[in-house]
Amino acid sequence: MPCLDENLAAAFVGGSMAADAHADAALHVEGCPECRQLVAALIRGDRAQAAGVSHAATLPSSSPVTTAPERGTLVGRYVVLEPIGEGGMGAVYSAYDPILERKVALKLVRAAWEADTASEVKARLLREGKSIARLSHPNIVAVHDMGTFRGEVFIAMELVEGSTLKQWLRAKKRGWREVLDKFLAAGEGLAAAHRANLVHRDFKPENVLLGSDGRVRVSDFGLARSYETHSTLPDLRLPPGAVSSPEGAVVTQAGALVGTPAYMSPEQHARVGADAQSDQFSFCMSLWEALYGALPYAQPRATAAWRLVEPPAGADVPPWLRRAVERGLALEPDSRYSGLEELLAALAADPGKARRRRVRLGVTVGLSVLAVAAPSAWLSTRGGRLCQGAAGEVAAVWNPAHKGAVRAAFLATGRADATAELALAERALDAYWQAWAAMRTGACEATRVRGEQSDQVLSLRMACLDRRRGEAAALLELLGRADSEVVANAPAAVSALTGLASCSDVEALLAQVRPPEDPAVRVRLESVRARIGQAKARLDAGKYSDALALASEAVAAAKALDYRPAEAEALFLQGQTYERSGELGPAEQALLDAIAAAEAGRHDEVTARAATHLMLVLGARQARYAEAHAWGKLAGGAVARIGASGELRAALLQSEGLVLYAEGHLSEAVDHHQQAVALLEKLEPDGLNLAEALEGLGAAERGDRKPREALAAYDRALAIWAKKLGPDSDRVATARNGIANVHMLEGRFEEALAVYREALLAYEKTLGPTHFRTVTTVNNIGVVYAELGRYSE
Repeated sequence: MPCLDENLAAAFVGGSMAADAHADAALHVEGCPECRQLVAALIRGDRAQAAGVSHAATLPSSSPVTTAPERGTLVGRYVVLEPIGEGGMGAVYSAYDPILERKVALKLVRAAWEADTASEVKARLLREGKSIARLSHPNIVAVHDMGTFRGEVFIAMELVEGSTLKQWLRAKKRGWREVLDKFLAAGEGLAAAHRANLVHRDFKPENVLLGSDGRVRVSDFGLARSYETHSTLPDLRLPPGAVSSPEGAVVTQAGALVGTPAYMSPEQHARVGADAQSDQFSFCMSLWEALYGALPYAQPRATAAWRLVEPPAGADVPPWLRRAVERGLALEPDSRYSGLEELLAALAADPGKARRRRVRLGVTVGLSVLAVAAPSAWLSTRGGRLCQGAAGEVAAVWNPAHKGAVRAAFLATGRADATAELALAERALDAYWQAWAAMRTGACEATRVRGEQSDQVLSLRMACLDRRRGEAAALLELLGRADSEVVANAPAAVSALTGLASCSDVEALLAQVRPPEDPAVRVRLESVRARIGQAKARLDAGKYSDALALASEAVAAAKALDYRPAEAEALFLQGQTYERSGELGPAEQALLDAIAAAEAGRHDEVTARAATHLMLVLGARQARYAEAHAWGKLAGGAVARIGASGELRAALLQSEGLVLYAEGHLSEAVDHHQQAVALLEKLEPDGLNLAEALEGLGAAERGDRKPREALAAYDRALAIWAKKLGPDSDRVATARNGIANVHMLEGRFEEALAVYREALLAYEKTLGPTHFRTVTTVNNIGVVYAELGRYSE
């Protein structure tokens, strides 16, 4: 095609060309620097420069949509250092990540879209970018983060020192074997993306990086999108004039042609969409070009027939390899390989290599399969070895010696129920540590073996599990010197350990606050959080005065640290301890201070938990209903920001239900408790949080005159309490009290009397004769006697 004049270039930019002519023009512009200069001038609206363009001119830099950031500019949390490249998708800079203390590559996506869809497109880019960021594979450039800067999207990626595959191919003549090795590695990365339901849509040699470490990585997933969902949003439209070098992609402004025409599949040219089969075609286009030095098809276009050209005479490429690549170049997607894995197996099945191996090793024909399977098997074995440390970490804190110390401490109290309480606590601890080890191993393998999640997500999950390990270790230390009070509360304390499910909630983990940048402050922060863990262990074990002293120390240390998120965590625990001790005034103040610190430190989880707890203190305990609901709205906003749908959401629903019950809004209370139960059943089918929610549901259903439903809820709660805490637990007695209350509602006084007496015996044994629950149960029995006319009793 001849060079474009100004009128043709205007038609090209405006999208008014016919599809075939547009595709031809795109191919020509890709190879003609002068025409790219003309198109770039028109995109900028510079008609004067366009009119004066000489076809002898050199290619100017394209005009970015936003002003280029200077050195030192903050883009998100990243500090811009210097520009390192530019292409059709935008400019790339080296940058510094002060949180993780490493250099990254920062791409500013340059895009043109209609004003009425800009926010939707950006939202889609960010949403799909999260999927890419969670993808981890040795042959994919890691995407660490995405966000917006000056109204455009930025992508923070792994910084790879090296060259592109295209530069490597141009540096000198390469043999087909070394070319194939590089493409097989790149294909592994592309296949991993497909397994995660991501399509690259712009695979080409320029988008494959060869690191100085020798590793091949597929890059530039900026055009990638999920093919599991079918979005109706328009595709990202990139102006053709944005191309600033022969290495860059040409992307039309038509709104559907996305990628680089020279490597695009027929279905992409025809604008019918792109999927994994389209990526396979682009991969084979690139491989053919690398093997033979030219593209396989002459002038691909949208409607005209495609013609496969003959390779150059004397090309040193074996016939089996040519046949394998040709199948991937089939014009009909259904005629290609079923997927990248099948293509890679065909490319790796070198008959000559297999024969040489059989001669060298003297093994049977069946071992030729090993040529394909060995790399993935080696990676799996190696990854498995990397992920074997969990059992050792558990053994360091929960081993026979420590179990013996706990047993000796329990028996030394002389309690009649020490052996039974010990058995329950040990069983719960064994289950906790088994689940912890399994989750830690699974988190490691998801990144190191299966490539399902990124290094960033792995780091967040490991940090979460480390915090859970520290909390459990603090409780074990307390159990190792248990007194009578600790023994009585041991099973409940173990069951109250913070659940592990949150360490798998990737969205919530990504939303968490960042640690302080100063390494010295981080060390002091660990000390503060260890103190918080010790305080929580004592709170759950019923040692309220010890817990309050440790929590107050943690508050003071966190304030001295001047790190508001840790201050919020310590204040929240302090508020919980005051409330459990019955000191409602100090509890309210501590929880208010926790919310203020959490908001200042952007610690949404503590905001949600503290506001949820404050609802109970104000509403269920003090009948200040309007204030309670106001704090509930704040908690709901924090839960929504985190994106939490599990335990946090259930806790909020449960608190709202208890306040509504206290107000007398019984049907609404039932609805809230039912929602909480449904959420917790999915998280922990026999967890203590579920038992608590079932008790709340039973009380609300009893109040709403639904005795059958109330009994079912109480029975389920009682079964969980008995299994987790033992048949004589005070929580079992509380469930019995609820059941007896339902019998009273139905006028079944003798049955109520029998159940109240069972509850009283348990309360007297566990809480003593003067505890308020014991006294309340004595009062309940008196009410039954009055109903039966047995007034002297």
